[in-house]
Amino acid sequence: MSLLQISNLSLRVGKDAILRDLSFEVDAGEVVAITGESGSGKSMTALALMGLEPTDSAVSGTVTLDGTSLLELTDAQMCQRRGAEIGIVF
Repeated sequence: MSLLQISNLSLRVGKDAILRDLSFEVDAGEVVAITGESGSGKSMTALALMGLEPTDSAVSGTVTLDGTSLLELTDAQMCQRRGAEIGIVF
C-alpha cells in the first residue's frame, strides 16, 4: 500500500479548472518532484494536498496519507499534520 495516494484530484478556483483528475501514488521512502511549465498547476497541486488552496476554490477527489483521508480533515486536524507529516519545498 502506498504512503500517499491521490486519485482524481480536481481543483476549481472561481470558474477556472486548475487541476482535472490528477492521480498518482508515492511509496514510503520515495521522493517525488513535480515539474512543469509556469502555470501548469504544480504549486496548486501541493497547496490542495495540504489543504491550503484559495478560499474561493473547490477540491474534489481523494487524497489519502497513511490511511487517512486528508480532504475530510478539519482545518485544526490538517494543521497538526502540516510540518509533522507533510510539507512543501518550493
